[in-house]
Amino acid sequence: MYIKSIELEGFKSYANKQLITGFHPQFNAITGYNGSGKSNILDAICFLLGLTKLENIRAKNMTDLIFKQGQASVNRAVVTIVFDNRDKDKSPYNLSDHDEIVIRRQITLNVGKGPASTYILNGQATTSNKIHDIFRGVGLNVNNPHFLIMQGRITKVLNMKPDEILGMIEEAAGTKMYDQKKRDVHKLIASRDLKIGEADRIVMEILIPRMEKMKEDAKILVEVKKFEKIKMHYERKLDAFIYYQNIMNAEDNNDAANKTREKIQSARDRIQAIDNEIAENEQLLLDIEKNKNETDSNNEIEKELKARTEERVNMEGEKDEVAEAIKQIQEDRKRKEASIEKDEKLLEKKKMELNKILSDHDAVDKQQSKDAEDAKRYRLEIEALTRGMMTNEQGEQVSIEQKIQESRTETAEIEASMKTAQNRQERLKPRVQELTKQIEKHKKQHTSEMAEIRAREAEVDRFTTEMQKLDFNEVADANMKERAKTLRNDIDEIQAGMARLLRTVGKGRYEFVYRDPPLPGFRRERDVLGTVATLFSVKPDAKAYTYAVEIACGNFQKIVWNLSANGVLWLLA
Repeated sequence: MYIKSIELEGFKSYANKQLITGFHPQFNAITGYNGSGKSNILDAICFLLGLTKLENIRAKNMTDLIFKQGQASVNRAVVTIVFDNRDKDKSPYNLSDHDEIVIRRQITLNVGKGPASTYILNGQATTSNKIHDIFRGVGLNVNNPHFLIMQGRITKVLNMKPDEILGMIEEAAGTKMYDQKKRDVHKLIASRDLKIGEADRIVMEILIPRMEKMKEDAKILVEVKKFEKIKMHYERKLDAFIYYQNIMNAEDNNDAANKTREKIQSARDRIQAIDNEIAENEQLLLDIEKNKNETDSNNEIEKELKARTEERVNMEGEKDEVAEAIKQIQEDRKRKEASIEKDEKLLEKKKMELNKILSDHDAVDKQQSKDAEDAKRYRLEIEALTRGMMTNEQGEQVSIEQKIQESRTETAEIEASMKTAQNRQERLKPRVQELTKQIEKHKKQHTSEMAEIRAREAEVDRFTTEMQKLDFNEVADANMKERAKTLRNDIDEIQAGMARLLRTVGKGRYEFVYRDPPLPGFRRERDVLGTVATLFSVKPDAKAYTYAVEIACGNFQKIVWNLSANGVLWLLA
């Protein structure tokens, strides 16, 4: 898999859309004058690969990646790279059916919210984790500290310890990705085990005792409801009987009151008649008194008067009795009215009690329904746990064993991959040790040669100083210049010999042809050490590990410039 084309729009110095095509499969360097945009192309590649450490691409935040930080009517930065994927042996996982892989990363500047980053893989939106997994699967972990070796850090890489070199090779081989996934799966299994243990504890300590209590409460509730129905039945009958009795008493009292009213009216009429007769008798008595002395013929009248007097006395007695009866009837009426009023109040009270009982009954029904729903839910949970199921966040029942089995299967797969990677790592260890020894050997040789170079340079400086102290003499000056030239030639020969020594490791594998750049004081033998491939070699019996070494070292066609000559190290790909 290699780069076919790069499209930049709004990224750093590229305000308008720029399409760069024509990449060679072994493209490994970008050359050009200062300020021509070489570093921005490298930054764009690292940005698309998912670089998170922005200082490696000379930016403090995402906004710095947008052209003029979004202040020039450009509010987004887009990088699109098309990869040639026809080599299926080096294809990313699950993408071998694509001959081209198009990955696009875009940063959009949202007002008030900051920049938002999105990824698009072959026209479909995706996540940064998936993009990282794709590149890590082919040994491109852009966030690895050794993926991008910036200017001045080659010495640090050369001075790395064996375990650091091994870690770099593991990262290049892609085994660390499986280590991380294995750790994640182990964490997931531990979390699931904790949840299962917590579920078992809840079942044993809370749900089962609660279910037993709920069963007892359900039995008691059934009995209580049964007796409440019986009680309510008889209370309704009692209220109906009291209501009926009060109605009947009210009707009887009304009839009695009507009869009493009739009796009172009849008694009043009788009293009026008696009063009239008494008045007539009194008038008659007066007339008799007037005529008392007239004749003896009035004896009959006297008898009649006497009879009338007795009748008057009797009528007055009857009047008193009627008045007493009226008084008694009125008192009875008052008592009846008071009893009716009391019965009406009692009836109203019973109605209120009945309404309260009905309301309480509705509340009991609602609580009973809620308790029944809770009991049903707890019963379903217990039944699910009994069947080895558990309820997830969406309320769906899933198999605990199935989840555990899936996790174990995934763990087994990852462990198998890890075992394969570890075996591969074990096979690489001898080669790593050999490379480490070679590095140490070249380091010592490099140190001794550098010491000799510094000694020669010191000698040149000493001669130059002595020449300056002497009075000017053309012959002496010519001799000193000749001596300095000889020393410089010796230095160049030593450096060239060192370069030849380093190139003997990979001599014949790659031929490096280039034109001298327009740099003042440039010397081919001194300034250019060659490509990475010419700086080491692989033993014939270790040819199977060349791919791992290539992944660890990066592209073999990278160009190494001498730091002491120009103070610049170019490693461009």
